[in-house]
Amino acid sequence: MDNSLQNMPEKLVDYLDGKLEGAEKSELEQQLANDKSLQEQWENLIATREALQQAGLKHKVAVLHNQMMEERKVPVRQISSTRRILRYSIAIAASLVLLVAGYAGYQFYTLSSEKVYAANFQPYELNTLRDGAAAENEIEALYRQKKYKEVVALSYTRPYAIKENFIRGLSYAETADNSGAISCFLKVINDNKAAGSSVFKDESEYYLALSYIRNKDYDFALDILKSISSNPEHLYNKKVNQKLIRQVKMLKWR
Repeated sequence: MDNSLQNMPEKLVDYLDGKLEGAEKSELEQQLANDKSLQEQWENLIATREALQQAGLKHKVAVLHNQMMEERKVPVRQISSTRRILRYSIAIAASLVLLVAGYAGYQFYTLSSEKVYAANFQPYELNTLRDGAAAENEIEALYRQKKYKEVVALSYTRPYAIKENFIRGLSYAETADNSGAISCFLKVINDNKAAGSSVFKDESEYYLALSYIRNKDYDFALDILKSISSNPEHLYNKKVNQKLIRQVKMLKWR
């Protein structure tokens, strides 16, 4: 058997703990990107780690371990000690399985599109707009004042610029109008393609994915999230982690 494959669970734990460096880390990340089976192991490992942290199982395991070690100090026949160790090992393993299963079930049935959206949505600060424009138009002024309904109510006789459509998309999102938000963010992305530019492209993709989640269009959301996650240069790459992708998959399966 290939030693690298044999030791893969160990490597995944080391990677999760931040212990892998250099070529070994790069090699594992490349394998994770290309191997679906390995990706499932990675997601299961993260879920287990979260379960342990949530339930404080480390303390329970430590208690069981201490009990086991105390009993091992008592001089008894070797066969009795071996059975006792086996019994405690099985008890610990069973506790882990039950806890992970219970935690996963709780997460599955209490998860909702609104919860995932709320946990990942952050109001966009207007002063981070990156087009370099000096003058602030009416749409920008209203958005800065958080008058989102007035933003979407504006009706220009001229076509909206990319920045204006982006702000309108954000305003629709703030007023929980998923269809309006999706329409505006798609317009920003398509206008960028036509112009060969990238003005607010990354931002629109991220907020579009969130709008799809709240609108329960999980397949569309997953396509965008996976694309963002696989692109280290994307502005929202670090916000799209495996936990978010896993939650959207769970919503899709329900």
